[in-house]
Amino acid sequence: MVNKRGYIQTLEAVVAILILLSVILFSISLRGVDEPRVPEDIALLQKNILGQVQNNQEYRDCVFYVGTCPGFSSLFDLIPETIDKNYTVDDSVFIKTDVNLYVDSVIIVNETNSAKTFTLYLWRK
Repeated sequence: MVNKRGYIQTLEAVVAILILLSVILFSISLRGVDEPRVPEDIALLQKNILGQVQNNQEYRDCVFYVGTCPGFSSLFDLIPETIDKNYTVDDSVFIKTDVNLYVDSVIIVNETNSAKTFTLYLWRK
């Protein structure tokens, strides 16, 4: 019982270190990077449209033969009036940068193993 005071000081130091580490970890977690989230309605639209492009043979053909097919107008009827859209096939496009732009894409491969990238751009008007 002679060194009881030394044990208490050691215990106090360990507790102080644990409290300090807790405060540091808590403050770091509060300053985490805020990644922009895709709104649920836009994410659902992207999933539906890209899923149809992947699974519907008519739309798959439109990806490969853009000039000879009527296009994706019936597919884009799913998009409400409050959301604007654009798409590209293996190309880049100029789009307004003063709005939040939501982009998603799929790679489509045909029976001759050639691949094209269909990119869908959505933004609120």
